[in-house]
Amino acid sequence: MEQAYDSMGWPTLQKILSYFGFLVFFSDLILECVLNPEFSILINGKPSNWIKANCGFRQGCPLSPYLVILLFADDIILFSEAKLKNMRTIKGIMKNYCGWTGQKVNINKSGILFEKAVSRPRRRKIKNILEFKEMKEFNYLGTKLALKRMSKSDFQFILEKILKMSNNWGIKFISLAGRITLVKHVILSIPSYHTTVSLVPKAILKEVEKLCRNFIWDKSNVDHGLHYVGWKKLCDLVEKGGRGIHSCLNKMGPLRAKLAWKYMKEKDSLLHKFLYPKYGSCWDNVNRFKSNYAAWKIIKNGGKSLRSIVRWSISNGHSIDVFKDI
Repeated sequence: MEQAYDSMGWPTLQKILSYFGFLVFFSDLILECVLNPEFSILINGKPSNWIKANCGFRQGCPLSPYLVILLFADDIILFSEAKLKNMRTIKGIMKNYCGWTGQKVNINKSGILFEKAVSRPRRRKIKNILEFKEMKEFNYLGTKLALKRMSKSDFQFILEKILKMSNNWGIKFISLAGRITLVKHVILSIPSYHTTVSLVPKAILKEVEKLCRNFIWDKSNVDHGLHYVGWKKLCDLVEKGGRGIHSCLNKMGPLRAKLAWKYMKEKDSLLHKFLYPKYGSCWDNVNRFKSNYAAWKIIKNGGKSLRSIVRWSISNGHSIDVFKDI
């Protein structure tokens, strides 16, 4: 959505405040701050004449971030069949929403990702209806989405970000303990989100660990130092003589375990309804089908980490099949 400071519908704000249960007294105070306020500017210690604000909802106003959370519908992704009827319906929904809230769709930041089977004439008609441009890939909540298989080059930005941070910090004036702390809590946290939701190549993760080792032991950006302790030993628990560093490769499965658990427990979710009939349980030893589907590979990998810690809680035993569940 576009920045809506000049077009926000104030009746919408009032209705949303009421919907979320804000007291009438508090809602009135909020609306007094944004509905036709007046300002006076101190110039050389003397207040100027009162200035009427035609745009009550202003960027930079202390209240704006909180009201934006209530009103903005940002980073929306829609899935639909490539049918002209569906596109017209989506167009109508967006038009009604914009008319109700006063917001506007940012055409320049919106796009369509087509499946390969959609013909060129149909793509052209859909783009004309929605007025969006066609995209081959896009970033959504920090994750790159594309119909092709992700390669090493797609995650090169992780290495570039780590290199930039390590160069900015420098090495010469940071103690060994300080470097280990930066590796544990800053550098190794960068790829965590991406390894959770994407199939990051192991070559990238190995390169991240290499950068971490060099950052710990090198004397400067040019002079390489001697690695007095192996990486595996540094990744051991402190009680066992290590430094408690979490390896990227070792924590990849545990990070995805949460997704696998949600997949198995939330049986009414769209993801479960879509994948379970074809692939079944994520912690089965045998797959029903061999799949290159990235989402299933991520869930399956998380299921392997869950398998060793999940236990049955048996009550009456009615829901257990001894031939399938053991």
